[in-house]
Amino acid sequence: MLTCYAFTGIALVIVPFCFMLITKQKILPYGFHIPYIDKSTWGGYALNYFLQLLLTINVSSGDMGSDCIYVIMMMSSFTQIDLIMCSLKSIDHMIQQKDANVQNTIEEIIVKHQEHLKFLTTAENVFRFNFLVTFTSLSLVLVTALYAAVMLSWYQGYIFIVFIGYQLFFGCILGTVLEIKVSHIFYYNSRNTTEHTIVDRTTTAGNLQSTLVQTVSSESKIPTDILDVCAMY
Repeated sequence: MLTCYAFTGIALVIVPFCFMLITKQKILPYGFHIPYIDKSTWGGYALNYFLQLLLTINVSSGDMGSDCIYVIMMMSSFTQIDLIMCSLKSIDHMIQQKDANVQNTIEEIIVKHQEHLKFLTTAENVFRFNFLVTFTSLSLVLVTALYAAVMLSWYQGYIFIVFIGYQLFFGCILGTVLEIKVSHIFYYNSRNTTEHTIVDRTTTAGNLQSTLVQTVSSESKIPTDILDVCAMY
């Protein structure tokens, strides 16, 4: 993401300046200029260019902050799911070794998954309004940039359009990746359901039933995917 911001900033701001140095044509990054200031003069061009440079830095730094926080939050969610998957895989080894701590491991998985759901709920509450404003404003800016690029021959706008499309795509792809990782848990559970046969099924099922009863008494909602894991036993 930082690479995309850096590339867009260089393409929109630095490239027109380099083009001006080579061809001596005074081209501004965004095509507009301050009213009543002649952009054809070096003083007017420098003032307009400096203003647009400041606007680029201001907007990029503001968007980059929220985007980086969102990426960190999603990476944390991915790590939590990976830890749950590691715990599920450890159950396989424990079953093969007939370890007596299977019940404790399943309890830990339930607690981890409940904490994961609480984390996602908090993140959703924090980013819900942010994404509403972000996607609405990006959509409006995308339409405006398309109009300016086609009707006003603003060639730098094509770079801006690609950047906006990337932002819209990036905001959606992380949620899709999270759904895919969650689906892996369901797939892993269904696969284990057909592969494992527990010898002392009655004893283990009785222990897990008491565990689930205690969990339900403390937490009103048990994740269905974790219950699927427990149902194997």
